[in-house]
Amino acid sequence: MSDENNEKRERRRAIRHQCKVYVGMVIQFCIAGDWSEDSREVKGRLLDLNAGGAKFFTRECFERGQQLRLRILMPGQPEVPAEALVCWSKRIQDKGGFATGVKFHKLSSEGARAIDAFLATLGE
Repeated sequence: MSDENNEKRERRRAIRHQCKVYVGMVIQFCIAGDWSEDSREVKGRLLDLNAGGAKFFTRECFERGQQLRLRILMPGQPEVPAEALVCWSKRIQDKGGFATGVKFHKLSSEGARAIDAFLATLGE
């Protein structure tokens, strides 16, 4: 089975929670294993979130395989730092930006709990 098929299969196992809230992300880029000293805030909207990854909309285009260092800001929850790998990114022409799917590869247990607590509030 190819890596792409394995990624799709794994992606289907996670329950996706749609949430249309605005978030701030501070993005740092990893090039050849070295994290950039520069970071910049990328504004976007979180579209989909679970403890395994996220989908967000930004004006920024990311490349498959790119590593990102995120700071996820959710209402009523502590800031959640996470390192993520870009799985896909596609242009949303009519919205003037890009939808990007990432898989978390470093997320603390506290971060996962904060995400779960935030998602629980969406069902209320």
